Amino acid sequence: MNWLFLEPNPIGLNTIYSMTGMSKPVFRGPYTPYDLEKRKQGVDLLAAFADYEIAGGRPKVMDDGDFDVIGDWARGICLVLSKPDADF
Repeated sequence: MNWLFLEPNPIGLNTIYSMTGMSKPVFRGPYTPYDLEKRKQGVDLLAAFADYEIAGGRPKVMDDGDFDVIGDWARGICLVLSKPDADF
């Protein structure tokens, strides 16, 4: 549980949701996903749980490039509008 709150914001929760497939790996700045080392720790921590206990599926370590980070809300709207077929 402490892993989720290593930072005082929703980054941990959003990171693990992305890694389990519960949500799209899209972050809006200033929030960014946990760094690679913390993502590996998250996967290791959930290894003790059975598959049926993990919503979304067994987590996978994602590379930095697997996440989309948009600068701010207004820029995000521009990004989505400029990429109507983007899978966000």
